[in-house]
Amino acid sequence: MTIRSSQYMADIEPDHGGLIAALQFTGRDGPVDILRPAPSLGGYIDGLPVFGCFPMVPFANRLTVPDLPMENGVARFPINWPSEGVAMHGVAFASAWQVESLQDDRVRLSNAIGDLDGRFLGTAKQDLSLSDDQGLQAQLSYRHQHEKAMIAGVGFHPWFHAPVGEVPFAIGFSAADRFEMGSDQFPVGYTRVDAKRIGLNNDDNGLDTCFAGWSGEAHLRRPSQSLAVNIRSDASILHCFIAGAFDAVCLEPVSHIPGAAHDARWRSKGPMRLLNTGEEISLEMTISAATCDDVDRPRNGARV
Repeated sequence: MTIRSSQYMADIEPDHGGLIAALQFTGRDGPVDILRPAPSLGGYIDGLPVFGCFPMVPFANRLTVPDLPMENGVARFPINWPSEGVAMHGVAFASAWQVESLQDDRVRLSNAIGDLDGRFLGTAKQDLSLSDDQGLQAQLSYRHQHEKAMIAGVGFHPWFHAPVGEVPFAIGFSAADRFEMGSDQFPVGYTRVDAKRIGLNNDDNGLDTCFAGWSGEAHLRRPSQSLAVNIRSDASILHCFIAGAFDAVCLEPVSHIPGAAHDARWRSKGPMRLLNTGEEISLEMTISAATCDDVDRPRNGARV
């Protein structure tokens, strides 16, 4: 399924987890991939997409224990990252989404969210649209419909195309705190950053952490393509993964930090939401691009 404007094109795969399988921008030199395109081999690891952009519902990133606290109990979820024994990125990316409406430049999808015990918990929705002035506008929501309250969260997991062989890319954004992760990729502490501008690039390959107090805007510059990508969101948490092995950079707007479901130490920085029946949590993300003649000029900023 394809939606498009005159400058943008997105391939959407409802049957494969509501995945945005491709996002292209047509600039001065023709079409260029904003998101990492599907590789001929190895596009999934244990069922997790390592390309495009997928929704994370009803939790983002990983859980220390594979469940979400509910009123008088828990909702259990599958351990879908067996190499590390954790539940990762929710469950919505692993099941088919229903197409509720489709136009040339937009689509609305929905997904029934359940737990490992077969209970229906609620409904996730994605609204995706393209326009030349805004690029990709995406909204993700989860409405809790179980009779018992449950904590929940959402997020987007875009894999931005950043091939290793290109001239070094540059990432810039502002945030208040940078979390330090343990060997299990759960927070063990955080450092006040208070930088006007945080700068990351190829030298940060392997970085996998989150930043709290995010301003809601981030920039990715790819000099070899004269491309500047802008990410905006109403989320206050940005999870960053510099994935050189996948020719990608993940800049993930999320509603909470990893481990927030079970570790009270970090909830003040990025908690999950307690949802009663009928209540909803949502998140918006916009991805736009531009051709820039001065894209190779370094930006002033603090490296952290």
